[in-house]
Amino acid sequence: MTGPFGRSTTRVALLVAAVVVVAVAAFEQAVSRLYLLNFSTAGPNASAALAVLLVSAPVVGLASSLPDRARTRASTGGALAVPVLLAVALLGSPVTAAVAASTVGAVTLLLLVAVLVRRPATVTPGAALGLLAVVLHRSLLDGTPLYATTAGRVVLFGLALCVAGGWFVRPRHEDTPPSFDADVAPLALFLFVEAAFLGAPGAVATWGLTSPTTATAAAAAGLALAGGLVALRGPPARVTLPVLAGGLVLAVADLLWLGLTAGAAVGVAQACVVGLLARGAADARSSCWRWGPAAMGQLFAVVLLFLFISSLNWAYMPAPLDSLTRGRSGLFLLALSATVPAAVALTAWGARAAAANAPAPDSAGTDLAPVDGDRRTALLAVGGALAGVGSVALPDRRGPASAEARPLTVATYNVHQFLAPDGDYNLEAVARVLRETDAGIVGLQESEGNRLTSGTVDGVRWLADELGYYHDYGAPTSAASYGVALLSAWPVRDTEVVSLPTHDSPRRLSMRSVVETPAGEVPVVCTHFQTQQGDDPDAVAVQGEAAERVVELAGDDPRTVLLGDFNVTPGDDPAYRVLADEFTDAWPAAAARSPSDGGTYPADEPVERIDHVWTGDEWSVRSAATHGGWDASDHRAVSAVLEDPDQSV
Repeated sequence: MTGPFGRSTTRVALLVAAVVVVAVAAFEQAVSRLYLLNFSTAGPNASAALAVLLVSAPVVGLASSLPDRARTRASTGGALAVPVLLAVALLGSPVTAAVAASTVGAVTLLLLVAVLVRRPATVTPGAALGLLAVVLHRSLLDGTPLYATTAGRVVLFGLALCVAGGWFVRPRHEDTPPSFDADVAPLALFLFVEAAFLGAPGAVATWGLTSPTTATAAAAAGLALAGGLVALRGPPARVTLPVLAGGLVLAVADLLWLGLTAGAAVGVAQACVVGLLARGAADARSSCWRWGPAAMGQLFAVVLLFLFISSLNWAYMPAPLDSLTRGRSGLFLLALSATVPAAVALTAWGARAAAANAPAPDSAGTDLAPVDGDRRTALLAVGGALAGVGSVALPDRRGPASAEARPLTVATYNVHQFLAPDGDYNLEAVARVLRETDAGIVGLQESEGNRLTSGTVDGVRWLADELGYYHDYGAPTSAASYGVALLSAWPVRDTEVVSLPTHDSPRRLSMRSVVETPAGEVPVVCTHFQTQQGDDPDAVAVQGEAAERVVELAGDDPRTVLLGDFNVTPGDDPAYRVLADEFTDAWPAAAARSPSDGGTYPADEPVERIDHVWTGDEWSVRSAATHGGWDASDHRAVSAVLEDPDQSV
């Protein structure tokens, strides 16, 4: 038999931590790939059926029914399969990646349950350590998950190899087959909720535009405190379940709606979730339930997940989903978080029912009480928390912007929610494009990456730190829009965000900020109009209304610059006429252009110029160019070099 169960408690906890990191990453990977398969943008379709693969608990039931030798093979084969499946998820097409990543989730749950049955006291501290690692690497990688960048993928694959290797290294006397006979609902729902929401504190913070630093530090502290206490003192008593459940619900409600703690409530939420998992793990083996409640709970969570995604994209959903989900995204997230205490309560009830009808099950070979090794686990949790808190206090890599007199280069770029059309993340490709533009001010559209559907990747923050920009998100994730954002080599202030008129479209936004350039203040408006929906007269008319709203937002400062994906080509459309009456289209006004046609969409072979730079009367346009290709986004970026005839910039 291969397995970790004969080792010291600390070593087992470290293995659990590695499994949890891989499981969280695989879940996020699966959901983001489902999104690319139009899971959330084209309504229910064949790809939505792949979401059923996120329900991994039936694998535990299948393994439980196998003979001893087959269970041994399932355990060892599953551990060996983790790095292979993860490699397929990282390198495969969207469909292949979604299936492989979902399968990784099923296999890692199987491994965690095997540990849960033999070493229940190690699961919760190990899971807390794993989540501390998730929080730490997200902070160090500027808000991105491990699989979103090349370096992160290398680290993630290394952890998968550690899982496989750690499972095979065992004492010679450890030869009993693994058992999967436990109520796995608390563990399964814990992983689901952490991967879907709580495990990305930076993304949680942008839900209400609170401080990512505060949220990350609070999450690390909450995980360390709860994980350390469980390691030292064991699981909380059953009578504390209402307190833990109430604390979780109130903390999530504050994160979603109230904002009283500026994101610090994520620490309370994490502490409560860890405490709930510890109680569920303590009751798991003695509960009369097995994998059935976990499968049903996961299925319910998938439904809530789908409803949450629908609520962010309600305009693309068929009736009655559009009306049922619009404006209710927070409610679905709150319900999703509540599945954890519900699962733990059900497990506790199952344990009491089993105790009332039969003698307590034999606990030989388990470690329901903490042991000396758990003190080391607690110290690891504290150390992880200090690293997580310390990582958010690292000095800003942004250097001072050059103040020398030079022309002002601006750019606009629709970044496709940081997902390339081929299914991979485009962060590094977008960074290369922006370096090519050499722009001091960049307006981004489809910049709301802090969604579950894009792996909760904080692309705006990552680009800002990678390229040395200041940044402004514009609107919070809770605004349920595609997102607009601003990157600037100089400080940004006085941001104002407005909603634009729409017709059967998710919310579209426009933001106005003032950039403090070396030549003085430059008002910048970044916007994203809805499409014309196949020349629908109502959509075309609404574009005109949106243009009027943007002109009103811009004001009458002649130094204003407009950047955006306007989804309108030059011509007689109302939106283009409204803008042309007040501003200058930089492309035809440029003294030099590259290429000559200026097409921006689609990126591989552009036939339409729908992304524009507009300037106020005080600017002249020295040159304009398009940048990028299909590897970065479905749009090309547009840059323009501006000069103020009255003063050097």
